[in-house]
Amino acid sequence: MSKKNKGQMPSSFGGLVRYFDEGEEKFQLDPKAVIVVAAGLVTMNLLAYFFIMP
Repeated sequence: MSKKNKGQMPSSFGGLVRYFDEGEEKFQLDPKAVIVVAAGLVTMNLLAYFFIMP
């Protein structure tokens, strides 16, 4: 390596990424509500499949 090109290398975080958890969320969903909604959609789909479609 040439002495002319000697310079500082950029520092790195070693692959670590910092995410800031202090920001406010626009909306928050309760995990139980997500499960209930998903179960309701599955139930409606099954009811439609067995009773509405011949």
